[in-house]
Amino acid sequence: MGALWLLGCSAFAAGTAPDDARRLTAILDYVAADYPGAVAGGRITSQDEYAEQISFLDDAASLAAGLPPRPLDLAGGLGRLRASVEGLA
Repeated sequence: MGALWLLGCSAFAAGTAPDDARRLTAILDYVAADYPGAVAGGRITSQDEYAEQISFLDDAASLAAGLPPRPLDLAGGLGRLRASVEGLA
């Protein structure tokens, strides 16, 4: 998930919408830490935790959509992350 942390940091480093960029980075950090408690071996181990991860990814996508465009494709990266989570990666 290190690359995702960098996605959030790149938005913050640009100096625009710093609160949203910080929040986005914190959400991605949280998902990186908690996801293994929701999914293991391609199976959901905690439905509540899994639903929470999806909810946080939705919040992250909303935050990213509100940030100014960057050379880095935040929305695309978050979409790919969500697809991986939905695929129980």
